[in-house]
Amino acid sequence: MEIDGLKALNVFVDSSVFIGKNYSYQHPSFIALKEAVLAGQANLLITDVTIEEVKAHIYDDISKSSQSLKKVRKNAKILRNISALVDSVIFRDIDQTSIGKQLIEQFEHFLKDAKATTVPVAEANTKFIFDCYFKGAAPFGEGKKKNEFPDAFALSTLNEWAESMQEDVIVVSQDTDMNGIEGDFPHLSVVGSLGEFLSKVTSYFEELAPTAQQLLEDNLKEIENLLEERFKWLGFVLADQDGDVNETRVTEIGGISAYLISLKHGENGEPAEAQFELTTTIAFEADVSYDNLETASYDSEDKVLIPWETVEGTVHGSEIVQADLCFTFNTEEPHNVQIEKLDLHTPKDVLVYTEEDDGWPYK
Repeated sequence: MEIDGLKALNVFVDSSVFIGKNYSYQHPSFIALKEAVLAGQANLLITDVTIEEVKAHIYDDISKSSQSLKKVRKNAKILRNISALVDSVIFRDIDQTSIGKQLIEQFEHFLKDAKATTVPVAEANTKFIFDCYFKGAAPFGEGKKKNEFPDAFALSTLNEWAESMQEDVIVVSQDTDMNGIEGDFPHLSVVGSLGEFLSKVTSYFEELAPTAQQLLEDNLKEIENLLEERFKWLGFVLADQDGDVNETRVTEIGGISAYLISLKHGENGEPAEAQFELTTTIAFEADVSYDNLETASYDSEDKVLIPWETVEGTVHGSEIVQADLCFTFNTEEPHNVQIEKLDLHTPKDVLVYTEEDDGWPYK
C-alpha cells in the first residue's frame, strides 16, 4: 500500500518483543502498531515458527507463574483468615490449560486485527542457515547457540520473502544476538524496540513529527518532574533483608530516550495528539531498616531467631524506567502544549538492596 507515494514499512516482530511486553496487546506500542497497519503505514509480518515459539513461551511462563504462586502460600497463610481472600489466586491452583488457551486466543486475535501476514519457514534457505551456524554468524554468534535456530529460520524466511518482493524488512527484536545480521541478510535491518520502529513510521509519514519532537524537548523539565513524582509512588521492596523501605528520594534522572510512536492530527480545530514511549534511568536513595540477624539468638522452643539489634541506614540504587507520555498541541504557533498523561509501565515495584560497594552504614 502507498500513501502519497510512500510505501508501507514492512516489519517483523520477534518473539522477544511479545515476551517483553508481557503478551499485553493493550500496551500503547501494540495499539499504535495496529493503527499504523490499518492506516496503511506498516505491514506486519510473522513466520509460522515465530507463532509456535510465542505459544511455547506462553505455556512456559504460565507454568513458572503457577510455581511462584505455590511458593508464596506458606508465608501468606495468615491471609486465609480473611474471607475475602480465601478464594484468591494465591490459595488455589490455576488452570494452566485454560489460561494458556485464553492467552493464545488473545495473541491470535492481535495478529488477525493487525492483519499480520504469515510467511512459512518452508521458504528458508536451510543450507545457508547451517553455514551461519558453523561459522558462528548472527544470530548464532560465539558458542553457536542451538536455541537460535528458530530465529535463524525466521530471518532466512524473511530475507527470501523480501528479495522476492524487492522490498526490505525491519526486524524488531530485544535479542542482542540479532545485532549484525545485515551482512548475511542484506534485505533486513534490526531495531531494538517496537517504539523505535514506530518512531520511524511517524517520521516517515507525518509532517508534524519534527514539531512534536521539538515540543518534547521544550517541555523536558516538566516531563522530568512528572517522572520523579510518578516514580516516588511505586512500591519499594527491601529485597535482601527482612525489613522495610521507609522513605525514598530521587537523586538524578538520566538522559531520556523518546520514541514518537503515534501522531494524530486534530480535526475541526481540535489540537493534535502526540504519544511517546520514554526510557530513562532514575537514581534514588532509600532509608531502610531491618533486623540484624548476626546478633540474633535462637529460641529453641519456637524455633525462631530473636534479633536484638535493628539496622538503619541509607542506601543508593538506580532503576531503568519506561513510561508512556501523551500530550496535545495546537498546530499553529504558539503550540500551547498540554500534557494529558504520563504513566510508568515498567517497573511496578522497585527492589532495594542493602549491600553496597562502599560498605553498609550501621547505626
